[in-house]
Amino acid sequence: MTSNSRSPEEQLEVANWAEQRGMENLREHMAAMDDLKKDSNTALTILMTAGGASLAYAINHLVDTAVPNVVAGAAVLSLYLLGLAGVLLHKCLRVRDAPTVANEPLKLYQPKFSIGELKAEEIKNIDKRIKDARSRNAETSRWLNAIRYAALASPAIFFIIYEISRWCRSS
Repeated sequence: MTSNSRSPEEQLEVANWAEQRGMENLREHMAAMDDLKKDSNTALTILMTAGGASLAYAINHLVDTAVPNVVAGAAVLSLYLLGLAGVLLHKCLRVRDAPTVANEPLKLYQPKFSIGELKAEEIKNIDKRIKDARSRNAETSRWLNAIRYAALASPAIFFIIYEISRWCRSS
């Protein structure tokens, strides 16, 4: 049986089913968006804490001539971590447009069209909102993962700066 041979009642039933499934899918994407925001906030807290601690250490030992290599490493590490925090804010936590779960009532209330015609258009709108949410979540996920991996490199950043500082002092 093709879609053209369905009775109006069957077409409306299919439209109701498709709309319900689409709304469930969209709600899942919106929940994922909330989870990404929470994960990003957690990562931001960690980066800010570590960056602040490194900065505090560098400032407290700035005049200590016994550990200048460590101070240099801590200072650059602090800048690195706070830079990652800035990227995280801009790419993952900045306020930007997001799709809504439901459409606006006046956009749905169109007396010139049948409920079947309205549902068919709303299903297209739901599909677009799902694609928009999926795209936004994918971008946020990519940036969040990249920042997490970059944070894993922080000990290497410290060690490289420590060694460069040590080499410069010995030359």
